[in-house]
Amino acid sequence: MMKTLITTHALPLLLLLLQLLQPLQCLRIDDMSGVLEDIREEYAEYLEILYGTRPTRSPSIEKFKRLNIVDPLGRPFYDDHYCTDEMRANIIHSKFRCLQEHYFLTMQYEELKNICLNEFVPCKNGIKKCKMSTTLEGGLYCKLIEGTQMPECTYESCYKRGYVLITCRWHNETQEFIPESVNDIVTPPE
Repeated sequence: MMKTLITTHALPLLLLLLQLLQPLQCLRIDDMSGVLEDIREEYAEYLEILYGTRPTRSPSIEKFKRLNIVDPLGRPFYDDHYCTDEMRANIIHSKFRCLQEHYFLTMQYEELKNICLNEFVPCKNGIKKCKMSTTLEGGLYCKLIEGTQMPECTYESCYKRGYVLITCRWHNETQEFIPESVNDIVTPPE
């Protein structure tokens, strides 16, 4: 009679099978030694946003530029997928949930920074904490039309020309007020 692998090595095979059927263990990576040096800060910021309980840090100058300023010569604004593509490419979200609306501006950062020196005006919600540009500026208004979680967010793109409303925050490193967020693009009455 010929013996098979199962009958001659039943116990080791049973132990191996039991070990293979164990549920996978998920590990939270707190050691960032494997993360590239140039993305450590961004990785730490995402962890803080996802798991933190305190308010998020104010945006840096470079982050504000990346999230809010676009090159008017790079891609035509009449492209219906502009907002959806830009929101995904720049990973713009709130704890991986889709934003209801977002603005991309075509103006230079220095021009935006100068708006922070203007007087306070009411924001879209009526609270008087915004600063408004004194000249008409161009920008792209992105409105959520579908989706709730990244990356399933789909946005409608609409080019607007008007006065830019922004909020500003004191920046300790440069000792000046810098743009924090874009609140609205107010179209002047015809």
